[in-house]
Amino acid sequence: MKLAEALILRSDMQKKLARSKERMQNNALIQEGDEAAENVNDLMKDFISVTNEMSKVIKRINKTNIETEVCNGITIAEMIVDRDMQGKKFSMFNDMASKATVESNRWGRNEIKFVSTVNVSDLRKKADAAAQKFREIDTAIQSKNWTTELM
Repeated sequence: MKLAEALILRSDMQKKLARSKERMQNNALIQEGDEAAENVNDLMKDFISVTNEMSKVIKRINKTNIETEVCNGITIAEMIVDRDMQGKKFSMFNDMASKATVESNRWGRNEIKFVSTVNVSDLRKKADAAAQKFREIDTAIQSKNWTTELM
């Protein structure tokens, strides 16, 4: 199985667990005299089975990410961290630029005037650069995921 396939499998398992949890909660309490639409104990057994299988898949994904080099000795795990940090930078620069954008809400000269303490144009450029770097790293990771066998 390729790493990308394992990531898809993990995602499917996460969705299944979320649905199972909702189904269990929907059937955990019923009106006296009624029957539950589904057996909660069976749902719990299935939930536990999926979590056990998911644990194995995640451990294999993590092992593969730690041991697989993408380029120049940099592993997938390291690239994931770098990508996530670029995402955080983009979010911060973008949010700051949005907050620092002065909106003209004054009706008269006596009302409070707000001025930006940062260069919005510079923040937008930094946000764009971080987004570009994020995409480059993500593309390299995705490419490697489809060519790497799961360990």
